[in-house]
Amino acid sequence: WTMLGMGTLISVLGIVQRVTWNHRLYWIGPEIEGGAPFGPFVNRAHFAGLMVVIVPMALALVIARGPGGRRHRRRRPTWIDRLRERNSTETDATRLIPFLVLAVGGAALVSGSRGGAVALLAALLAMTVGSLAHGRSWSGWAARLALGSVLIVLAGVWIGGDIVYGTVERLAGELGRPEESSRLLVWADALRLWRAAPMVGTGFATFGVAFPPFRTLQAPVIFSHAESDWVQLLTDTGVVGLALALAAVGSLGLALLRRYRHTEGRWARALSLAGLVALGGSVVQGIANFNLPIMSNFIYLAAAVGLAVRASDAGADRSTE
Repeated sequence: WTMLGMGTLISVLGIVQRVTWNHRLYWIGPEIEGGAPFGPFVNRAHFAGLMVVIVPMALALVIARGPGGRRHRRRRPTWIDRLRERNSTETDATRLIPFLVLAVGGAALVSGSRGGAVALLAALLAMTVGSLAHGRSWSGWAARLALGSVLIVLAGVWIGGDIVYGTVERLAGELGRPEESSRLLVWADALRLWRAAPMVGTGFATFGVAFPPFRTLQAPVIFSHAESDWVQLLTDTGVVGLALALAAVGSLGLALLRRYRHTEGRWARALSLAGLVALGGSVVQGIANFNLPIMSNFIYLAAAVGLAVRASDAGADRSTE
């Protein structure tokens, strides 16, 4: 709930900032030239990376809630019955989660981050497939998640359709003309840097210092990072560091997948799926963005994975507190 509440506040702030943008942080800060801030983040991709973690964890609360006892009726409930159920004393705060997820997911698309949009849609697809793969008991939730994914896209279009369309156009342009992509040119130069120290790299956070002698891209900007978590991890730590990072991610992914398959509790299973999707979404987001070195994103991902690994069936009773 803390993650979802904070994500909603940041999303609302970012949307309001986007609508009333005057090229200044918080409307009173220094003027930004050429940047793309969203909410408290100077880079919109960092906001989208945080939402990739928050959205699956929020959906886990909905899935873990399970069907209530009042749903089992002999006759099909009418819209009046559903309205009464939502207004009854038995209704808890999880009823609000789908609306908050729409706001958070729509804001991630409106932020304009291409990598964030791809990672978020991949995370929603993974949540849907994961629910469907569990069997008939979760097939209803898979359909709801699929519908929710469509609604998130529609919410993003409704909030800022021109921004979403522009994001799609920029993504298509970069894929269609890779030779003009500054990101790919930086990666090519970064690989030349990696060849200078292939095994152990140049050291953590040294890209901004070590990169200039290998840079061929002519642009009036300073590259302090490689526009990719994985490319920079390779240049900073070499093959050894990249192999250790991949091994850590792989072991966590396998542990979460094993827990998802073998645990019996609905709460633990839903949280395991959410942690697995958040981990995978962050991996995808990090391919073409500088994401996890942002401390807020790293802490949220670590908290999500930690909760998923340590989730117990008893947590279902406290999931809505």
